[in-house]
Amino acid sequence: MSLLGKLCLALSGISLIIVMSTSWILGGWLPVLYIFLVLFAAGIVLSLIVDYKLYVGFLLMRTTKNGMSMGVSILVTLVFCASLAYLSERFKHSVDITEEKINSLSPQTVQLLDSLEADMQLTVFYKGSTGVQKKDLIKQNLKLFKRNSSKVKDRYYDAYLNNKLAQEYLNELSNKEGGDIFVFTEYKGKKVLVEAPFSEEKLTTAMIKVTRREKKTIYFLSGHGERDSSDSQSADGVGAFRNALARSSFVVKHWSFVMDGKLPEDTSALIIAGPQQPYMDKEIKWLEEYLENGGKMLLALDPDKKHNLASLLKKFGVLYKSHYIMDRVGAIVGLGPFSPMGVYFDAQSSVTKSFRRGSISVFHIASDLEIDENSNFYSVTELVKTNVNALSLPEMAQKPTSDMKRSSHVVGLLVEKKGKSADSSKEKKGEENPGKKPSSMILAVYGDSDFLSNNFIDKGVNRDLVLNTVSYMADEMDLVSIRPKKLKATQLTLKSSDRMGIVLFSVLLPIVCFICSFVIWFRRREA
Repeated sequence: MSLLGKLCLALSGISLIIVMSTSWILGGWLPVLYIFLVLFAAGIVLSLIVDYKLYVGFLLMRTTKNGMSMGVSILVTLVFCASLAYLSERFKHSVDITEEKINSLSPQTVQLLDSLEADMQLTVFYKGSTGVQKKDLIKQNLKLFKRNSSKVKDRYYDAYLNNKLAQEYLNELSNKEGGDIFVFTEYKGKKVLVEAPFSEEKLTTAMIKVTRREKKTIYFLSGHGERDSSDSQSADGVGAFRNALARSSFVVKHWSFVMDGKLPEDTSALIIAGPQQPYMDKEIKWLEEYLENGGKMLLALDPDKKHNLASLLKKFGVLYKSHYIMDRVGAIVGLGPFSPMGVYFDAQSSVTKSFRRGSISVFHIASDLEIDENSNFYSVTELVKTNVNALSLPEMAQKPTSDMKRSSHVVGLLVEKKGKSADSSKEKKGEENPGKKPSSMILAVYGDSDFLSNNFIDKGVNRDLVLNTVSYMADEMDLVSIRPKKLKATQLTLKSSDRMGIVLFSVLLPIVCFICSFVIWFRRREA
């Protein structure tokens, strides 16, 4: 390189240093710095003109070409990675390939998010280091919600640093001193506290509550030995089921014909769980009138109980024989021969169509149900059926014989008006009377009440089955139960050919690639 070329490069370097240091020290730009920018550019240009032969020769060298080729490859790779990162951040789409769909929201949650008309604001207050950890977990869970809907907004406050705002939210809580994190969901001016743990199920339940403008009332009938819905500790009670209804924004109450008379007008659905004493003729008449006037009722009846409701069911197309289902599968898994399991669910009904293949519901001392073929006024859907090896016995003491026919027996039925479902009725009557809620009779019948009890409610899909049934009757299908997602332990079984393939691809293939790369490098080095 000539002396003039070196001086030009030195001038450019000094000018660039002056520009950078001056702008950094002064924290701004001065017009005089444009002079040094011009000197920097002029020095580069003059150096190229003076020593152009040197630069051309340098560019034509083989090592320069190889280096530039490598540089271009690195640049292209960097541009590709940067573009990929930008696109992944700009378009947040993912595919969940896990069997339990751990990394995606349930269809019920997605349906709720799609129906939002305004922003759903989630406000989180946290205290201390433990609260910070829980806040990060909530933020991670809410990513799926925000990815599915732009209307989901979240904000986080330290309750100690934002004491005034925290007091506005937490003053209404009675247990605010005992917690280190609180989550509120707000929608159209209504505010609801989210229950811990802050899973998808709890978050969606709170969102459902805050979007509801009307309370649906569910009544448990009492006075005839029905299962106790106030006790969540007793194994025979149905308190856990009642609490699940309350968490789903239903108002749950008790009703007694003896003490209170006919059902009130605000009854969205009536639940009769395991009566053990007969009903009076007048009470049965009230139940019949309630159904004929578009009522919604869930009957869970045990066999060999003197509840005398078989005649009522027959009028609505259901034959209750008070038999006992014997299921050998129940005996194998340790539940006993008279604990049948429901394994077949109707794929079209809104109550059961969301159940995955392999789902089971567990019953205990259940009777099979049959459809009255002579009934022409009602449409009956077989919601739950046992496996094909079950028997129906008139008495528990009766021993099965080889000539008895084994078959699948119905344990749950859904009765509606023939020719129109609740949904079609809703559309038709909603057009005729805008603002008035339609009413179409729905009767859900199960041949067992034990599956509602605290001892069985969490076995299989029992909770989902009964909550979906009540939600369907109350015309609140977005309140269907969302099961907690759990990772399944997967056992990997390999054949001898599979082991050989793993050895080939994990050991031999890298060795072959290494040898080939060494040969190519050596030949290019000698070229």
